Amino acid sequence: CLDFAVQLGDAWSAEMASKAALVLPVEGADLEVAGRLADFAFLQSSNQNFPPWRSMAKALAEYRRGHFDSAHEWANHAATARDVDFSCQAAAFFIDALAQARLLRNESARTAFRAGIAVTKQHRANFMLEHWFVRDWVLADLLRREAETLLNDRAGLAN
Repeated sequence: CLDFAVQLGDAWSAEMASKAALVLPVEGADLEVAGRLADFAFLQSSNQNFPPWRSMAKALAEYRRGHFDSAHEWANHAATARDVDFSCQAAAFFIDALAQARLLRNESARTAFRAGIAVTKQHRANFMLEHWFVRDWVLADLLRREAETLLNDRAGLAN
């Protein structure tokens, strides 16, 4: 998939494949390929549409690689981009919550998580307007669930 996307210069396919491969925890060779897909998609995005989505995919790749500071930076870039759409913004906030929790910045993690929840509540009806929003909602919701579990685990450790 990576070679195919690179040969075609198809950043969109690389981005989609990386997000699909990284939405759940992955390791080893699969993580390496998925991370390289996200890297390739982002590097190809300078003059293309949807750079916030590419930044979010990069944030997710960095999170799965264990590069939590970098994941936080990329997620923040995606969430605050001028042309970010709500589903990308929600996913970016949830990635940031995950990264912040791993960095033991629990209050920052909870703040990012609450921001993601606020975006999804505000725009929930819009997720069903177009078929691609369903895919984006699933991605954001899976990341929300993962962040919620991690934050609940962290809260349990603090007690």
